[in-house]
Amino acid sequence: MNRFVKIGYLICSFVIILLFFFMLGSFRLNIQQRDDTSGYVILQDCNIETVQDSKAQLGQLLRCTLVPDGENVADRTLVFSSYHQNVKVRIDGDTVYQMRVDERNPFGRTPGCEWNFITIRDEDLGKTVEVELEPVYRSSMDIVPDFLYGSKYDICRDKIMEDLPALFLAAVSVILGLAFVAYILYNRRNTEVDRSLMMLGLFSMQVGLWKIADVDAIHILFPQSIAVSYAPYFTLMLVVIPFNFFIKSLHSSSEKLGWYLPCFFCLGSAVVQLGLQLLKIADLRETLWLTHLSLFILCAVDVFLIVREIMTRGWSKRLKINVTCIALCFLGLILDMGVYYISRGMTQTALGLLGFTTYNLVLGMYSVRDAKALMAIGMQAKKLENKAFHDQLTGLNNRTAFAECIASEEFEPDKCVVVMFDLNNLKYYNDTFGHEVGDKYICESARIINECLLNLGSCYRMGGDEFCALLQGCSLRECEKSVERIEKLAEEYNKTHEDIRIGIACGYEVFDSRIDYDINDTLRRADKMMYEKKFRMKHQNRSAM
Repeated sequence: MNRFVKIGYLICSFVIILLFFFMLGSFRLNIQQRDDTSGYVILQDCNIETVQDSKAQLGQLLRCTLVPDGENVADRTLVFSSYHQNVKVRIDGDTVYQMRVDERNPFGRTPGCEWNFITIRDEDLGKTVEVELEPVYRSSMDIVPDFLYGSKYDICRDKIMEDLPALFLAAVSVILGLAFVAYILYNRRNTEVDRSLMMLGLFSMQVGLWKIADVDAIHILFPQSIAVSYAPYFTLMLVVIPFNFFIKSLHSSSEKLGWYLPCFFCLGSAVVQLGLQLLKIADLRETLWLTHLSLFILCAVDVFLIVREIMTRGWSKRLKINVTCIALCFLGLILDMGVYYISRGMTQTALGLLGFTTYNLVLGMYSVRDAKALMAIGMQAKKLENKAFHDQLTGLNNRTAFAECIASEEFEPDKCVVVMFDLNNLKYYNDTFGHEVGDKYICESARIINECLLNLGSCYRMGGDEFCALLQGCSLRECEKSVERIEKLAEEYNKTHEDIRIGIACGYEVFDSRIDYDINDTLRRADKMMYEKKFRMKHQNRSAM
């Protein structure tokens, strides 16, 4: 179930991203405007009337009549926004500006939310300006924008300044989401890290991008882009899924089917919305209520399951924080939606964004703190495990690690070569020169053995002056070459060091199921061969002396 929802989420996200970039590169507005010159004016009176027009998409349009004035103003511009409305502006009967959807666009009939800038020349003063707004949706049939007069630069600056708080919150949300995702990717191999932070990060980024694309400032900075107008619907369409997965991870009843209901509805509504859009049946603006419905289903299901969690398992510190933050999110979301539907999309608030950003920050930091605590415990456990399975003097695996290795299910004795080592005259160095010199003898010998056999298998210090190596998938010929290299390195060391003369006796045998019951029998045969070698080495040393 988990996998199915996540795969569906990824597929829909991929389709939405492709669709957005396709619209960004392909969709155009058909705008006709006379040459622009500098000039700004303040217009005072506006006469508004509804005109029946059979050529209009919905059979009617709004006509706003203005008379420019500004004898004492050097620069004059008429600025107004349009909400899913085609625009035509006439001055004294001559069309000076027109904006509508390009007929070459493969789907979609809305020009989106746009800011329109009409230059008023000196010769236009006193003439009648007619602004015709042709709605493409019934919800925008009687929407009349505010007509702003003055410096184009000042108007744009003021609008951007008004949206700065919302843009700041949105940017914080996106940065926070990126930080969570980067944190999980960086610690992807650490089992103590809370993987649900990835979902919280994706949710935080989607919410931030939704708000960034939804404010007037973005439409001013990126004018005449239908894709930017569609971006809020794209980013909000799948926001339920990562949010629900994160909340689900906080509860003990996370595998109950109820947790997946909002995800299934969200995926289904996304498929329906995209299908209706591509088939030219209904635009995303008209099916936005499905996205809002999925958010309300998320609220209802989560509240029900949270109450059930409290009744069955009681309160916990994390649950209290979660419930408080979710209450702020849902309150802001309800207020946001209320303002949206009352104003018919013309007014937006940042209350929902504020709640969600607070939620992401608090729960994200809480999860990171828990992860750090678990990582500290895990590091301590690894240190203890390292001490338990490694020889403290040489750093090699110890006898305990050897026993764990041959007892594991992954260990295959077939074709395994067992090599046994013994250090000659270690007792002599300990008794004559002290254990410090004896320890140096052991460490230098371990280094030589490990250097020659590291790529073939694992080396173990069995205790005192005894070492063992398990070489799986290694032939006797390869083993013999490595043993010869060990003897060569020992000779080279003895030539350059006078305090210690390293002598490593070695024996090796391959596992033979015909004579070996287990790998320990192979070890005993290798041990016998090693002692025979040790005896010969001592005899040779006496002969040399």
